[in-house]
Amino acid sequence: MTGKSRCAQRHVPPAHQPLGEDMSAARSPFDPLARPTAGQGYQPVIAVECAATGAYAKSVRDLTREAAGQAGAGADAADTVRLLTGELFANCVRHAPDTDVRVALFRDIATNSLAVSVDDTGRSAVVVPDHADLPPGDAECGYGLPLLRALAADCGAIPFGIGKRVWFVLDLN
Repeated sequence: MTGKSRCAQRHVPPAHQPLGEDMSAARSPFDPLARPTAGQGYQPVIAVECAATGAYAKSVRDLTREAAGQAGAGADAADTVRLLTGELFANCVRHAPDTDVRVALFRDIATNSLAVSVDDTGRSAVVVPDHADLPPGDAECGYGLPLLRALAADCGAIPFGIGKRVWFVLDLN
């Protein structure tokens, strides 16, 4: 993936191409070794893979917003998906440059929610704060993870092998 000139986008038909292993043993919505499948009520919507460079940021944000809308999110929810995905992708660019990033969006039919995961192959650690405490007003950075905590119904970070997954769930009800 590193060195590709374009982001690879893949629309996944829910019943035809599950994105990995069974989710039954997962400890959170996005266990790094088990991806949701249509059989558990999850519908894969989109997966985007590219290098962690700023040149792809707008495309990743726009693709996830469009996919969220197609998955049933209203305009406000789709904008929130765009914002939060953009913040997580920006963190990859800043803290894990020149690594590979995979952004995936799933619709959970059982809970009427959207779940987004952003995986990278960088070695930097991520700690999602317990509270949505924003940095001081004059700070130029540090808003992304508190925004994630404030706007998402649930969120977290999971280290795995070489890399990590940061995920969030947005309630559509």
